[in-house]
Amino acid sequence: MSYIAFGFKRLHGNIFSIFLTIRGISGAIMFKTQSFFFTITVFLSAYLLFVVQPLIGKIILPALGGTPMVWNTSMLFFQILLLGGYLYAHGITKIKSIRLQFAAHFGLVILAGLSTLPIYSGAQLVPDETVTPLIWQVQTMMYMVGLPFLFLSATAPLLQKWFSYSDHPDADNPYFLYASSNLGSVLALLLYPILVERLFPLAQQSEYWGYGYAMLGGFFLACCSLIFSHTKLKNTTEESHRKDASDEAPSKATLLKWLFLAFIPSSLMIGLTNFITTDIGSMPLFWVIPLTLYILSFVIAFAKKPPVSLKVISFIFAALFTVIYCMTGAVYFLKIQLAIALSVLFFVTAVMCHMELNRLKPSTKHLTLFYLMMSVGGALGGVFNALLAPLIFVKPYEYVITGILSLFCWNMSGSVSQIELTAEKRRLTMILLSVIACLAAISHVILGYFHHTAYMLAVPLIGMICVPVMLFLVDRRPYFIMAGILMAVATPFVPWEGNSRVVDMSRNYFGTLVTSDDEFVRNLSHGTTLHGAQPLDVAYKTLPLTYYNEKTSIGRAFEIGKGLMPSMNVAVLGLGTGSVNCLLRPADHVDYYEIDPDIVRIATNPSIFSYLDACETDKKIILGDARLKLQNAPDKSYDLMLIDVFSSDNIPMHLITVEAVQLALSKVKDDGLVVFHITSRYYELEPEVSAILSEIGVPGYFFMNRSRIIDGTPYRYYVAQSIVTTQSKELQAQLKTSGWKPAKTIEGLVPWTDDFANPLRAITYIRSMFGEQYISEYSEPKE
Repeated sequence: MSYIAFGFKRLHGNIFSIFLTIRGISGAIMFKTQSFFFTITVFLSAYLLFVVQPLIGKIILPALGGTPMVWNTSMLFFQILLLGGYLYAHGITKIKSIRLQFAAHFGLVILAGLSTLPIYSGAQLVPDETVTPLIWQVQTMMYMVGLPFLFLSATAPLLQKWFSYSDHPDADNPYFLYASSNLGSVLALLLYPILVERLFPLAQQSEYWGYGYAMLGGFFLACCSLIFSHTKLKNTTEESHRKDASDEAPSKATLLKWLFLAFIPSSLMIGLTNFITTDIGSMPLFWVIPLTLYILSFVIAFAKKPPVSLKVISFIFAALFTVIYCMTGAVYFLKIQLAIALSVLFFVTAVMCHMELNRLKPSTKHLTLFYLMMSVGGALGGVFNALLAPLIFVKPYEYVITGILSLFCWNMSGSVSQIELTAEKRRLTMILLSVIACLAAISHVILGYFHHTAYMLAVPLIGMICVPVMLFLVDRRPYFIMAGILMAVATPFVPWEGNSRVVDMSRNYFGTLVTSDDEFVRNLSHGTTLHGAQPLDVAYKTLPLTYYNEKTSIGRAFEIGKGLMPSMNVAVLGLGTGSVNCLLRPADHVDYYEIDPDIVRIATNPSIFSYLDACETDKKIILGDARLKLQNAPDKSYDLMLIDVFSSDNIPMHLITVEAVQLALSKVKDDGLVVFHITSRYYELEPEVSAILSEIGVPGYFFMNRSRIIDGTPYRYYVAQSIVTTQSKELQAQLKTSGWKPAKTIEGLVPWTDDFANPLRAITYIRSMFGEQYISEYSEPKE
């Protein structure tokens, strides 16, 4: 019997051991499964949040003329909704029953989806002209995606909070889920311009986003099932927070630090985006680059093991701030290089601010409050840049101001002074950065010599002095901040006009316009690009300058039309200074299509520009987006159409697609001309327009004139590139005999359409980098 008892005892022990082993394995699997589903759900919610932002921006962009403010307004809109979502998440967690929190949130997510999806059907959007563009855009976005975005934005902080109530080993530190959220955001922003935008039409993108939203609901239910069925929830009443009971509520000073540290990167991101999209291109790719850097800074800052310490990043910030702000003017005319430099500085600043936030993060008891204050700071950045700055500043000085404020985020924890740098390392660093500053200064002096601008000669001298001084003060925080403020004010992001006298300056939803006089000419600048000029000498007040003289490619196209037609009905897309008016005759009629009311105000004021007043034609100005307004014109009604719509150096994409060109051709007579002005510092548009015309089945002829002095005057006209298309055999023959050549294209180039466009390939640097077989030729011989 003793053997039997011993056997039963041993068998019982083995069974119990097996049971404990199975229980341990199942528990480990359950913890892994629970962690997996929470991670995937947070990841998917963040992906949907950030992939919808460029989607909505691209849908709305054509309706508002391709202005960069579309994206700034979009960022403000989504930041406000994100704030609303975090406020909702903070409020719903006050409900004591977690099951009720789950049920309420899931129900609201489903109702929001059913009431809104799909977000876009493919129909063209038409702005309401009775309200301002900003209000119309906000109303439209709210209707399309407002409610789903609001409740979707609350999902990540709610899941982190609920995860902290579980019995998972990582429940006390759910911030690892925030890294998953940021990873989803970065992936969404990177994939959109690379894959999504190129592979799927907008309506199909909207449809797939709806499927993802439904999938999120399924993952949400899985998280709900796991946390209720397989874990023992902690009681959520205040009395049960024994571990957190000793945690003090964040002080007002801490709350303000959270808010300030979130405000700085948000404002810098929108300011950088405004610069890039105004002067280089307004498209999803350039929208998402600063936003991706912004989100990536969160990934680095909140990683369990950050790849760089706060001490090192603070020192890098000090060095970069010193060199870039001193030398901003030196690379000002090299905008792509300047954009890269500012992007690097912005990224380092964002990482530094967000690492400070990570250092100051609270326990899980105050998790939703932490995210709420971060979202408030982000929203304030959007409000400052998109709403207040255009009202306060006529130039985009907000980037400079926020850059100055970022100095107060630097070394907040006293980290730089603790960096162990040997005297030799510090000396080498100062020498290296001083050499960089000197090289930039030399290039700036050379540029200033050719432009004869005292400002451009003075700035590098300031930089050569400031760089070593700033680096010497790098471990003396108050003096470094003071010197940084003085330096930033002395070398602003947008340079002054030098010796020019400002006549008129205004800023609205469509950008900044500056009218200024130099010695001989009155200039109109949009952003940083000259958009027209008129001689100050009244004897030459009807002489068109810049790209619009009769000797330029545009003027030559007009001369051909006038030579064959005694009178013309003309459409000009883009008013500018109105100098085209002086290429026409009194018998001609011209319709100017212009979206910016400030351009209309300036061009129609004879005391500013007198082209419209001095050259008599039968003219009409039509305010609104050219493509939308052109639809109202009778078919086959124009003899000549000039498509000349720029926003600084940025050409609105929705006016150079297959559909847009088809619309333009439908409004021009069969024996008429369509002229495309394609001069750009960044884009090679000849092959792009040629590919569009080939797709439609009409010929294109290219002409590029050189810049020359106008005979008998001290004035000069500029290099101008144009493409002309016509179905008239007589006009085609006339173009060929006048020096126009068939427009070149690149073999296999897919033409741009409303749904599929890849403007990145047209950038000069990118095209040369990949060795595209395209060489633009002058159509005018050298003198």
